[in-house]
Amino acid sequence: MPAVLIPSSQESVSSAGVGEAIVFGERIAWQGSPDPGTVGDAMHRIFAVEILIPEPDKRARLKRISDILAGFELESHLEPSAVAATVDRYRAFVQKQFSPISESVEVPFSYVNESGQRVSGFIDHLLETEAGSVILDHKIFPGKRDYWNAKVLSYSGQLAAYRNSLESPESTSLYVHLVSAGCAFKVVC
Repeated sequence: MPAVLIPSSQESVSSAGVGEAIVFGERIAWQGSPDPGTVGDAMHRIFAVEILIPEPDKRARLKRISDILAGFELESHLEPSAVAATVDRYRAFVQKQFSPISESVEVPFSYVNESGQRVSGFIDHLLETEAGSVILDHKIFPGKRDYWNAKVLSYSGQLAAYRNSLESPESTSLYVHLVSAGCAFKVVC
């Protein structure tokens, strides 16, 4: 048994299911064939910055997004205005769906599970709401709609590890945000 567990390498929870799928936007369009992992890393950075430090000036905001995309060598693949629109749709969804009292991004955690293994990682987006905590995990999956549920469920072990890092895991809702599809899926496990 390994001494350290990485949440993203956890197997799916066999009893997990998709509770609901909420489409709130469009697929993010990109040109060419960028590496989805690189797109995911850039989008994680952009979501974090946009949530933590909102930029009210449109030109400054697009410049900031453009600079982040350039840092990941994605400036020829993604339009800053399309990325900003994706972030705006996500932010509107979060406000409408959850009415968060507070929000945190890239939340570090570390705990020892019941088997004595260290579990460490980062929660992409953690909300505190009147109903409890909500974990939203950003993912890039350019696959077809027919494969979305299966892909979402493949992350259930990772989400369960995130949930178990919180003080009140029983009142925590889990969601996968498919950035590339403009939708979120509630995962029940």
